[in-house]
Amino acid sequence: MVAATLLVKIVPIYLEHWTVRSVLEGLAEAPPPVEDAADLRRILQRRLAINDVRRIGPEQIEVRADGDGWRVRIHYQAEAPLTGNLGLVARFDDQIRLPGTPTP
Repeated sequence: MVAATLLVKIVPIYLEHWTVRSVLEGLAEAPPPVEDAADLRRILQRRLAINDVRRIGPEQIEVRADGDGWRVRIHYQAEAPLTGNLGLVARFDDQIRLPGTPTP
């Protein structure tokens, strides 16, 4: 019974994380033409919204210039209540590097 409850709470969290990783990998495979970090952040947020990822807001997305490209980092935590005052917390921190010419 306890194992089934844990599974029901954990599986959606990891499915969402798999989706986040897929969105990042999609960006890496076909980097979109962007003018600045804000443009790249908007594209990423749009792709996450299309894939129904609601847990990640602008404050969890970090985009910065990195040499001749961009470094994109998504760091967030997912929480799921278990019972009473007990809950489950999972922390994720994913990064990719995109080629391109960042603006100074």
